[in-house]
Amino acid sequence: MYRPEAPPPQPPEKVRPKFCLYTRSNPRFDDCQELRYNETDTIARSHLVPGHKLYVIAHGFLEHGNESWIHSLKGQLLAHSDCNVITVDWGGGSAPPYAQAVANIRLVGLMAARLIATLHKLVGLRTEFCHVIGHSLGAHLAGYIGNTLATNYNLTLGRISGLDPAEPHFSHTDPVVRLDPTDAIFVDVVHTDAAPFIQGGLGMDEPVGHVDFYPNSGNSQPGCEKVMSKYGNQENSSIIEVFREHVGCDHVRSYQYYNESIMSSCQFLAVECDSWDNFTRGHCFGCRGPLVCNTNIDSLILTESNLSKPKSLMHPDQTRGLEEKLGVNIGIAAHLWWVCKYVDIRVPSIYFRTMEMSLFREILGGMPKSLAGNQNFQLTTAD
Repeated sequence: MYRPEAPPPQPPEKVRPKFCLYTRSNPRFDDCQELRYNETDTIARSHLVPGHKLYVIAHGFLEHGNESWIHSLKGQLLAHSDCNVITVDWGGGSAPPYAQAVANIRLVGLMAARLIATLHKLVGLRTEFCHVIGHSLGAHLAGYIGNTLATNYNLTLGRISGLDPAEPHFSHTDPVVRLDPTDAIFVDVVHTDAAPFIQGGLGMDEPVGHVDFYPNSGNSQPGCEKVMSKYGNQENSSIIEVFREHVGCDHVRSYQYYNESIMSSCQFLAVECDSWDNFTRGHCFGCRGPLVCNTNIDSLILTESNLSKPKSLMHPDQTRGLEEKLGVNIGIAAHLWWVCKYVDIRVPSIYFRTMEMSLFREILGGMPKSLAGNQNFQLTTAD
């Protein structure tokens, strides 16, 4: 296994990690209650409810804690349940060079773990009810949080959701330096940009969780071709905006899918299917032919006016002619997220051997609208 040599993390004074607490008592963008593990009065004065579930959200390369997707996700989580949400802002250390940002997440993961351990010690927060959600480098940062809690504090993190974990410097490396199933009780991963890095893919292809989801085979998300054309013609777009929406369109789909799954008004359906070919032929549910269903169930699809951030609902009758117009396949009941036609779920064979399949299916179905149990899927071993 080869991994480029990385520099040491920059000092905390340079990275300046900021941990903002939000609850239903302070849900707004400007209501941040900053928590510091070395200043316990910040914890005592906060609206933290120790008995409520804690979500931690971590961004990736070239981002910061005030990204719109982070606040949107935070709002969805607070709307879904009375919980605590901590956003991790490490924007002081997420800038180029990339190798330095890779090194910095080790520092931020350690500091975040220390904060969670402090919350456990001071107010009795149960770490097994803590759920860390990280995108790109933030997914591996989440892994460092879980690993540090276990090795330094003998605490167990409940769950990690890795949203398209970053591939450069992490692919085919030892599990100790990347997200892996030992970092939490349950690790689920969504891969949306898993093409080889040399072909422009930014996310990992290899399974790194207990369950790994690959919407649309894990790459080439519908709608991203239109986004590339749109941003390629805009001269006034910032470099970061062009990178994120043009080069990284598939990459950001992971958190867009995740966000939509929490509180969507569209009740997602699940139909188990052993292959994409059988699904399109209508062999897996009551269809008269390929992608022509005899139900009146609403379908969530991509609209031309909202290509970069699909979110609108349309009834199947309204999709007529739209496929040709947008250049994407929209089959009725094939889109159980926005434009996901099919989801491949990979599970390492060790978990087939150690988990009763009925329990496994219960775990998938028991995660309400959180990218599990809501898709047409192929269940395969990853090794």
